[in-house]
Amino acid sequence: MRRLELVVIAILLLTSTGCGGGPFRAVHTGRDEGYLRFVGGRPGQTVYVDGVQRGSAEEFNGKPGILATTSGLRTRLYYWGQYEDSLHTRVTDASPEGRQKAFRMLEQTIQAAEQAGQRVPPGVYADYGYLLYQGNRPDEAVRYLRKEVELYPEAKPLMDSIISRIVQQQTKP
Repeated sequence: MRRLELVVIAILLLTSTGCGGGPFRAVHTGRDEGYLRFVGGRPGQTVYVDGVQRGSAEEFNGKPGILATTSGLRTRLYYWGQYEDSLHTRVTDASPEGRQKAFRMLEQTIQAAEQAGQRVPPGVYADYGYLLYQGNRPDEAVRYLRKEVELYPEAKPLMDSIISRIVQQQTKP
């Protein structure tokens, strides 16, 4: 019922404001639930519900019952898991046990994200690769640094630099 109220409020706001008179208009209800966003000019506007494209604005012109949503539409951009806890643990407990605990948290975060088919946030694969390198596992470290680049190409210059240093150290006699 709350979701329906949310949609009704959003539709009322959209219709009273001209249904997205600018390049885009976001209507936020102040709740941690969904919001609507119309993109484009008046002709050909696109309706997004919780960041998921739902169709053209012409299909959702404020008619009752046209735009219906169900719970569960909200998706997260990244799977954070225990990443922040891992960082906090490394800062507050520099002992070998603390580092190992942080490593396990990061490892579990990555595994859970991959099993759920979700993306880890930027830097997680790189951070994990760095921890693998510190644990004297350079081949695995390079693999995760490359995964960071696959997911976030903007990280390529830094990851390439780190990878080349790891490879150089491995080839030294």
